[in-house]
Amino acid sequence: MRTRLEDLRPDLILTSADFDARRRDPLDNLMLKTKVFAWATGRVTEVPDRCCEGRIVSLREGGYDLQGLGRSVVFP
Repeated sequence: MRTRLEDLRPDLILTSADFDARRRDPLDNLMLKTKVFAWATGRVTEVPDRCCEGRIVSLREGGYDLQGLGRSVVFP
């Protein structure tokens, strides 16, 4: 099943990896857990191979819970 992103046929996917929504982040109250970020990252990284020859760039920004941030940016 094609995604809307694939229908756009991008040359490159650029993501903003912002972690302010983590549950222990002092600036936000969204309370998302590490597994939510892992799920979202997994979904986004499935697409580039199908539409833009695997080209994806992820820029890390935001996130002030340093312990949780370290766990959230690791990609297995």
